[in-house]
Amino acid sequence: MDEEQFKLWLQRATLFQKLANGTDVDFWVGYVQGLRRLYHGEAFGTAAEHNLWSTMPDDEPNLTRRVQGAGYRAGFNGIDPADLFLEMSDEPEDLDKLSDAVHPFAQLLARLEER
Repeated sequence: MDEEQFKLWLQRATLFQKLANGTDVDFWVGYVQGLRRLYHGEAFGTAAEHNLWSTMPDDEPNLTRRVQGAGYRAGFNGIDPADLFLEMSDEPEDLDKLSDAVHPFAQLLARLEER
């Protein structure tokens, strides 16, 4: 990833974070962290932080951490935030009705990683 792409994606993700509500905000917080780790490498964060966020399980009981972990992995895997935003707009609007064990961000990442 070159600097121009990094800055563009960071700008997009920051905008999406400002437009977000609820757990969507947490996803974009994680995404920005993962994107920064992708671009800056080991100069950004610690190995322990990277390991924590990149291996956050889909059944993590803390919803905020689970969603941030999904966002981190998306950013670190270099998934375009515009693609994520479009995919997320297809998700149900009422996240409260979804089971914590089946969170839309885990489903979203699984679909995007299959591509």
